[in-house]
Amino acid sequence: MFSLNEKRMKRNSCINEYIAIAKIFCALLISIILISYFFIDRLSIFNSIWMIISLYIFILILMLSLWNYFQKNITGCSFVPKILDVFILLIFFFSITFIIYFTGAHESNYKNLYFLLTIIYTLRFGLNFGIAVSMLSSAGIVFNDIVLQPALEYNIYLESDLITIAILFLTSWLLGNFIKTEEKRLQQLEKIANVDGLTGLYNHRFFQEKLDWEIKKCERNKKSLALMMIDIDFFKLYNDSYGHLKGDILLKEFSQIILSNIRKCDTAARYGGDEFTVIFPDLDGKQARSIGERLQKTIKEKFNKDFNFTNNTMSVSIGIALYPEHADNKKDLIKKADEAMYKAKYVNNKIQLYYSVLDDLKSTMNNSEIELLNSIKTLISIINAKDRYTFGHSERVVCYTRVIAEALGLKGKDLKTLIYGAYLHDIGKIEIDREILNKQGALTEDEWEIIKKHPNWGADIIKPISSLVDSLPVILYHHEKMDGTGYPFGLKGREIPLSARILAVADSFDAMTSDRPYKKAMSLKEAIKELERDCNTHFDSKIVRAFVQVIDKYKNVDEILDDLSIKDF
Repeated sequence: MFSLNEKRMKRNSCINEYIAIAKIFCALLISIILISYFFIDRLSIFNSIWMIISLYIFILILMLSLWNYFQKNITGCSFVPKILDVFILLIFFFSITFIIYFTGAHESNYKNLYFLLTIIYTLRFGLNFGIAVSMLSSAGIVFNDIVLQPALEYNIYLESDLITIAILFLTSWLLGNFIKTEEKRLQQLEKIANVDGLTGLYNHRFFQEKLDWEIKKCERNKKSLALMMIDIDFFKLYNDSYGHLKGDILLKEFSQIILSNIRKCDTAARYGGDEFTVIFPDLDGKQARSIGERLQKTIKEKFNKDFNFTNNTMSVSIGIALYPEHADNKKDLIKKADEAMYKAKYVNNKIQLYYSVLDDLKSTMNNSEIELLNSIKTLISIINAKDRYTFGHSERVVCYTRVIAEALGLKGKDLKTLIYGAYLHDIGKIEIDREILNKQGALTEDEWEIIKKHPNWGADIIKPISSLVDSLPVILYHHEKMDGTGYPFGLKGREIPLSARILAVADSFDAMTSDRPYKKAMSLKEAIKELERDCNTHFDSKIVRAFVQVIDKYKNVDEILDDLSIKDF
């Protein structure tokens, strides 16, 4: 299952294999003694009957031992004996006791056969079971020494047999404690290898291996799982402000809150830094979201009293992805949970179940178009790496666009076309250098001309996908203005498609209310005034009025985004 655990299982598999072979050897040894005693030395009818019984016992032991050797469960690392193990033990015990009885009872030379039982079962099941086998073997020796000895006869073998019994117990005690010590050592090594030293949660390496194992289990059992990624908002700022010691205390407390809000079968891990993951076997998105909401509530109640965070509020961003609904392998599942977490952070939803407007398109595409779509998703990932603002910006613009579209009564295909275009409207920025995208000062004239080309580049990228052809006007014309001063074609008024006019308002509103390297974000009221001032010059007044009517009831942009999320259509 996991690297150290796999080594332990291989070790146990080898030990169990040796033990199974020892059982077969023991069965052969018993059979040789029985055949030698009843068949070769004493050819009477009575002894022939016992010989046949002995032969049946031997065959039974041999078959059970062989089956035990080849069964799949032999690789298990459980120290709990099964009914079959106890049954084979009893057959061995009675066979050995039977041999000792017929070969002289207290005078028999075969009492040492009990050592085989003690060694085999102590190695297999540990100290306690080994002691129990020693007690059983001792009972067999005492039975032959005292119960079966002739009346009034002095048993000269009793003293040596008591020593044999003592050595039996010593053997099981030594072997049992050796195995116990080794098991503790393995557990300590596993803890060092698998557990994060600071938080006490599992570490990144263990998480990767555990997720692999859980996905394989889901494949076998046709089950699902949810993966949650959690990021503490503004933790770096807190760490820098109050010191790493205070930050470590926060991480420890936070880890305990996670553990107290999940099930025993769930696996929580520290993914790295201030990011955490939880694997939820057999859980759907709604149930995982409910746990996330409970986690957020607990965090607010616990931390805002003891920790001074930005705006006196500690919060976490949570992303959730589902297997196999959202991804069919570990790598994609982690990636999509991570994307959902960043959506939650940048769109201010705080809890985000993975959703991609592009995934919705796959059912309407042929194989070649799906390949192109996958390439586009790769391009979007590259843009995200170049400029994280673009990632958050696109998600927020989709939210605002949907609000406007619904206020104007757009439905069905028109709404989908607009949403797809809104999500992809900045894809042409893949052609723009990182230095220009993240420049803190004013752009030069040449740099501005490069920026103005991104709608054309975006349209060229999308054009080969027939399922997205209807979204091309949204991408191509979203920077056009009502007075004709926009780009790239200088369209004006009704020449600009409705979908592009809607996106222009949503795009500009997000630009106004977002911090950028070169400007500070406007407040909600300031942004509304800016939109209203530019009606009929930059924006369609009907669209602005519809948008303002929806957002004017909120106190700030965060409240708007908290109330909105990307949805399936």
